[in-house]
Amino acid sequence: MNPYFLVHKNVRSDFSDVLERQSEREMDSVVVGDAREEFNYENLNKALRVLHQTRNPELISMGGNKLRREKNGQLALAISPFVKALEDATGVTAQIVGKPSSQFFHRVLKDMGCTPQNAVMIGDDIDADIAGSLNIGLKALLVCTGNYRRNYKLPQHIQPTDIVQHLKEAVEWIVKHNKSFY
Repeated sequence: MNPYFLVHKNVRSDFSDVLERQSEREMDSVVVGDAREEFNYENLNKALRVLHQTRNPELISMGGNKLRREKNGQLALAISPFVKALEDATGVTAQIVGKPSSQFFHRVLKDMGCTPQNAVMIGDDIDADIAGSLNIGLKALLVCTGNYRRNYKLPQHIQPTDIVQHLKEAVEWIVKHNKSFY
């Protein structure tokens, strides 16, 4: 696999060994991260061309978040809308390796040595954090900070175990309900 990395510039160093060899072979896949400023017309078209020119293209998404919160508090598009655009334009379905992928949550639990019944997900993203964790049987606390949107109506099919205002309240909830949670 020789991927084109459409990722944030600060993450590129994590892939330096692959990037150093990239000119040796044709790119045959696309890895997308929360690229922020790198999500521009030129880079998205480069990803599109890699996927179109490859016999069995792979599109790998490092997450499924739809929105993120900027430092100034404003909402911004996260990774998912850009991945969806590439999927729509190429017919290639992305493999999501981060949240909300059930494989992601299972890997984390395995690394921690616990089961879904003994863990609680605390998250601010209804789709990536809460829906992803509920899908594998985790309890899920929606915290009203970060990506949380006050005027957002929760979807009927995604109901967090509880909604808390901040992280301190989430910790208090865990202590109150069961001290064996991770």
